[in-house]
Amino acid sequence: MLLGILVLVLGLISLIEVIFPTIAFTFWFYVSVIIFVCGLYKIIIEEKITIINAIITILGLLFSLVNLDILPPYLINAIIPILIIILGVTIIYNTSSLKKPYSRNNKSKRYNAILSDNIEKIKTLDKSDIESYTVFGNLKLDLSDLEIEDDINMIVYTIFGESTIIASDKYNIDLTSTAVLGENIKKFDIEDSKNKKTIYINCISIFGGAKITKNDKAKNK
Repeated sequence: MLLGILVLVLGLISLIEVIFPTIAFTFWFYVSVIIFVCGLYKIIIEEKITIINAIITILGLLFSLVNLDILPPYLINAIIPILIIILGVTIIYNTSSLKKPYSRNNKSKRYNAILSDNIEKIKTLDKSDIESYTVFGNLKLDLSDLEIEDDINMIVYTIFGESTIIASDKYNIDLTSTAVLGENIKKFDIEDSKNKKTIYINCISIFGGAKITKNDKAKNK
C-alpha cells in the first residue's frame, strides 16, 4: 500500500508541473515528500506516534516547506534543536501516559549500572515502584520471583548500555517504548489476564536498549 501511495503522490506532483509550466519542483523536494509520506503512513498504520515516526514526518515536512520557499533555508539549522524537543515531549508523554499513575512523589526503589555491570534479583518491593538507570553499563533486573500486591510501574532509562528485565508469566507485562538509535524489545508473549497484577514498563533508551525476557526457570522446562 505504501508504494501505491508514494506513486500516487509523485504522480500528482508531476501533474501539477504539467498543468502549471511555471512551477518546477527540485529533486530534493521529491525526496522530502517521500520522507514525509513514509512518516505519516507509519503513524496512521501503527495508530500511534513514536519518536521515530514523529522525527521522519517532521523532517519530511520541514524539508518540503523549505524547498517550496515557504520557510527560509536557515531553518535547516534548527533541525537538531527540533529533534531534542521532540525527544523531550515524547519522553514526557510516554511517562505521563502510564496506565497506573506515576509520580516522583511515589516511593520508588532505584537500581543503577553506571560505568559498570549490575545484577539485581528483586523479590519484594513493599508497595514501591522501580526506577533504573543504565549509563555505559549493563543492568539485569530479575523479577522472576517478585511478589507484588498491586500493579507497579517500572521506568527504565538506558543510555549507551543495555538493560535486561527477566519477567515472569505470573504478571501481565505492559511495555511502553521510546528509543533513539536503539531498541526496546519484549522477547516473549504473556497472555493477559484480569486475575493477574500488571507491571507497566516504560523503557527510554538513547544509543542503547532494553529487553524483556522470560525467567530462566520457564526456559528450562
